[in-house]
Amino acid sequence: MEPNLVPLDAVTLHRPIGVPNYVDFYSSRHHAENVGRLFRPNAEPLPANWRHLPIGYHGRAGTVQVSGTPVVRPCGQLGPPSDGLPPFGPSRRLDFEAEVGFVVGAPSEPGSGWR
Repeated sequence: MEPNLVPLDAVTLHRPIGVPNYVDFYSSRHHAENVGRLFRPNAEPLPANWRHLPIGYHGRAGTVQVSGTPVVRPCGQLGPPSDGLPPFGPSRRLDFEAEVGFVVGAPSEPGSGWR
């Protein structure tokens, strides 16, 4: 084994920084269509302007985890009430994705721009 390589099972993975907030963008059509089918099951999955304007949304920083963290299905209402109360439980469908993140530089003052 190379002297500078350590087996993955011999290390503990950590996030290199705290993730207080982030904006996520739909970067692939396949992913955007999958999400669109979840959000709009009876309509076109992609908005008409999807190819011309990137769709960004506020991500939940609590979902940013290191590789190997178990995925827990979120719970919520699963449909209309059948006997007075809506059914509740883990989601039946789950869209997931692999993310690639970049941390560049240090914080900057809004409006300061590149100089």
